[in-house]
Amino acid sequence: MKIGAIILSCIIILTSCTQPSLPPIKIALEQTWVGYLPMILAKEQGFFAQQGVQVELVIHQNGTASNHAYEMGEVDGVLSVFADSLMMNVRGVPTQAVYLIDYSNTSDMIVAQPHYQTLSELRGKIIAFDGVNSFSHLFVVKALEKVGIREGDFRTVNLPMTEVLPALEAGKIDAGYVYTPESNAAIAKGYKTLITASEMPGIITDTLTFSPEVIHQRSQEIAKIIQALLMARDFMMQHPQQSLELLSKINGIALQELEIGFKGLGYPDLKQNIASLQPGGELFKSGAEIIDFYAQRGQIRKKPNLDDIINGKLVMAIPLEKTD
Repeated sequence: MKIGAIILSCIIILTSCTQPSLPPIKIALEQTWVGYLPMILAKEQGFFAQQGVQVELVIHQNGTASNHAYEMGEVDGVLSVFADSLMMNVRGVPTQAVYLIDYSNTSDMIVAQPHYQTLSELRGKIIAFDGVNSFSHLFVVKALEKVGIREGDFRTVNLPMTEVLPALEAGKIDAGYVYTPESNAAIAKGYKTLITASEMPGIITDTLTFSPEVIHQRSQEIAKIIQALLMARDFMMQHPQQSLELLSKINGIALQELEIGFKGLGYPDLKQNIASLQPGGELFKSGAEIIDFYAQRGQIRKKPNLDDIINGKLVMAIPLEKTD
């Protein structure tokens, strides 16, 4: 009996050694955006390791590059603005949001030349955004609609966000869409804030997304990633200075600039995620508004079903007491 048990144990060990292990889950994200700090912390503070999941972060200088990496199949998931993820689906790249990592209050804005006091004054003026039919384009259009200015009533220029401030300084544009840290620099130089994301809830929301295939194949690991992000969020809230100092060291952005961006964002907890990602929740409401925007512009021929784009099953499966 002892010999048989030893042989069986050897077979089990040899079998486990020969089975191929799954590679780390690759997630693309923008390096400079303070909203993605929980993902950085989950890696640096060992929360992924505590959850028993291997994650490789693929860092890019901007969100456009992160989205491209996802669309090209170079990564398994991506942190991106929900409006961009939604449009990936429209372009035939299946994507499902599984976690709401941050939403903007005052970190996203339209800044203008100092002599402008209200959005109403931008009728007929030149306004910059980063990418036609991008989330920044959506932000500009929705903001101006609030004061009765529609597309065609103002002129536009497509500029990377890092070029907005130089364009303002050169007098080439009247206003432009920016977010931190570029917005901090614009304000410091005396440019006028005309509207922030706090006045348009849900328009600028960042989510963690994966393809349905990856979710099906690796749902247990993704659930662990979400739990690690919740641990990182709690750590960040309890130790904000330490967390921001770590991010400052990693991305080379001044701590003071990161602090301003941090204060301008909301980081949803598990309860807020469950409420937002369930049918009828805030992500569904903002998603419907975004779809209407693109449909009116002819970018969407057939409106997608948000049930195919928002997947709240993983966050809803996490017991609330695990994060209390």
